[in-house]
Amino acid sequence: GTLIGVNDKAVLFFSVNLAASDTVAITINGTTLDTITYATSEAATLQAIASQIEAVRGVVSATPDSTLNTITVLNEEGLSLKISVAFTDASVGGGVATVTHSRQDAASNIATYHTTEAIPVLVEGDVFVTVEDAVTPDSTVYVRFKTSGDYTPGSVRGSASAGYAVAWTGAKFLSNGSAGGVALLHVGS
Repeated sequence: GTLIGVNDKAVLFFSVNLAASDTVAITINGTTLDTITYATSEAATLQAIASQIEAVRGVVSATPDSTLNTITVLNEEGLSLKISVAFTDASVGGGVATVTHSRQDAASNIATYHTTEAIPVLVEGDVFVTVEDAVTPDSTVYVRFKTSGDYTPGSVRGSASAGYAVAWTGAKFLSNGSAGGVALLHVGS
């Protein structure tokens, strides 16, 4: 999912269609909400996700639109919401957000984007990634969808972490990497 923010309104856009057996984990301002499992339809699932978001303090409304595959979130004036979405269906893992060195702050070494900016995503190719644990080219790629300790959603690892990470069948490690180190990851076919 992608969050496009404008003042006190944001639109959460789902770039894939939700389907049977999919689960979605939502994190708002660092707090992980209950995992949503696909309901009877995509519309019902979007409504369940919107209801979870709407229950968060500071959210005025969360309105799903299954035709556009969006949820429009209105929050209290001046309140900043950071929403992240992780799909636990391995077929959904679409790519890796990439950063150019020109985006990095020299002091913190952290890249930032404004809420209205597009973020480049590599959907096919090779990219170096920081890994949570030791990996080899034989390791299965797992993507974290729930925070655990210092590990945050979106990070990758080479071992299972039940309830926190899901196997990503659309990716493969091409090199070894030590815990906290860097490994080469292939994304796509």
